[in-house]
Amino acid sequence: MPRAAGRPLRADAQRNRDKILSAAVRVFAEDGLDAHLERIAKEVGVGSGTLYRNFPTREVLIEAAYRNELSKLRDVAPQLLESMPPEGRCASGWAASSITRPPNSAWPTRCALWWNPAPILTPAARR
Repeated sequence: MPRAAGRPLRADAQRNRDKILSAAVRVFAEDGLDAHLERIAKEVGVGSGTLYRNFPTREVLIEAAYRNELSKLRDVAPQLLESMPPEGRCASGWAASSITRPPNSAWPTRCALWWNPAPILTPAARR
């Protein structure tokens, strides 16, 4: 029976959904996007009915797994960027920004301000 729109999942149903998404990422990474969905259900310990109730088609499951992984990356990106040295933030910051918000033309400027390659050039190369 489908749940009413806007109504949150029960805690156990949410745990099953989260486990299905995690297993889907693992199985798709190992076997490709044509992997047997029954394997995902079996790994999680749920019936195929539970899997299909949450994800009616393969495409819906693939998209949900992809979005879930992007969401995890988006959530940790700021902490990862803060832990990196300034020269590493340039490329990583640009990549994270493309996930967390629309493209931003300010990144090249920020990169130039964060990392000035001139100090690492040898005196002969500066001439």
